[in-house]
Amino acid sequence: MRRQDDLKVNYKKSQVVQSNNYYAFGLQTSQSWTRIDTKPNQYLYNSGSELNEVTGNYDLFFRGYDPAIGRMSGVDPEADFYASQTPYNYGFNDPVYWNDPSGASPWDDSPYAGQRKFGPE
Repeated sequence: MRRQDDLKVNYKKSQVVQSNNYYAFGLQTSQSWTRIDTKPNQYLYNSGSELNEVTGNYDLFFRGYDPAIGRMSGVDPEADFYASQTPYNYGFNDPVYWNDPSGASPWDDSPYAGQRKFGPE
């Protein structure tokens, strides 16, 4: 028995207007681009932090962040809790694992938070 279906598929190319690629600490690579006839989106890296085109820094809620050097421009408001780190650190110098979208304190949103284990128990 042969079955027929009236399925119809339409494909339309998307109108991509901006593409951003980043290094681990948030600096955009040379492969990032924005279409010429479009206003660029400035809310990009790190959960939508605004990029200041003049300085090249991201304006976070509590302090600024310079992705070229991987450091914050102000002292961490929670620096007393992290005495082993510089008060200007970003994500405990591990931006792949830790995030700091507000600039107040790095946090871990991994489902395995607090369960990092290396080697056998």
